[in-house]
Amino acid sequence: MIPVFNGASYLKEALDSIIAQEYTPQEVIVVDDGSTDESLSIAKQYSLAHCISQENRGVAIARNTGVQVSQTELIAFLDQDDFWEPDKLYLQFSYLQEYLSVGYVV
Repeated sequence: MIPVFNGASYLKEALDSIIAQEYTPQEVIVVDDGSTDESLSIAKQYSLAHCISQENRGVAIARNTGVQVSQTELIAFLDQDDFWEPDKLYLQFSYLQEYLSVGYVV
């Protein structure tokens, strides 16, 4: 789940890092928090991205919006100006399957 506010200069790299994952995510939610740049247009170029647009209310509200619409049991957050190493989701998912009592993995 990626909350975005005027992140056009970084968003492509963030989304590309999701596509490059060894473990394919079940869904990718991009919540555009009232951007005035091309962020939403960039996100819509990715067929795997479920794009939501809302007025600017801050990153916490954008994350909560994404959580509310998510259809999966597990959610991984990615900031608009960050990217994941290709094995990030695989390592986290594997750990969670091995240690079922764990509720959170960093």
